[in-house]
Amino acid sequence: MKALVVGVLALFAFSACSDNRSDAKVDFEVVVDLTSRQTDARRFDRDGQATTGALVLDGKGRGAGGDVGVVVWGLFNYRNAAGTFALSGEFDFGDGNTLYAYANAGRTTVSDAGAHLEATLTIVGGTGKFEGRRGEVTYSADRAVTVGSPLVATFRGRFDAD
Repeated sequence: MKALVVGVLALFAFSACSDNRSDAKVDFEVVVDLTSRQTDARRFDRDGQATTGALVLDGKGRGAGGDVGVVVWGLFNYRNAAGTFALSGEFDFGDGNTLYAYANAGRTTVSDAGAHLEATLTIVGGTGKFEGRRGEVTYSADRAVTVGSPLVATFRGRFDAD
């Protein structure tokens, strides 16, 4: 009986997401094509291969509950198009429900097919039903070699138990 009550409470803990795990955390996933809104990059070495800069990416993603607006602010430090980055993200689920997260240690790798980015973001709260929430978001994204192609990103989040 206790397991049934705990299961029902977990189901109602966060109505926009589902959770089938016993660790009392709730999952969500947002998939989005991010495009550059603004980039300011500078090459700073003799061979022109080291680049540092800032950028803003945005896009309309899709989550279990519908459309999600995503804006990402990033700082990067690359050599030959690969390297480290930091980012902050804002996820607007609508109806005053916005989630905020950041990462200090993302990594970009490059292959003949394009670039692959990965990071783990820390959830730092939000507005509406995300107010006071904590947890983490894994970020995985790929960009084709084609100049101007979108960054196809997947954000998967887990909330800490209340």
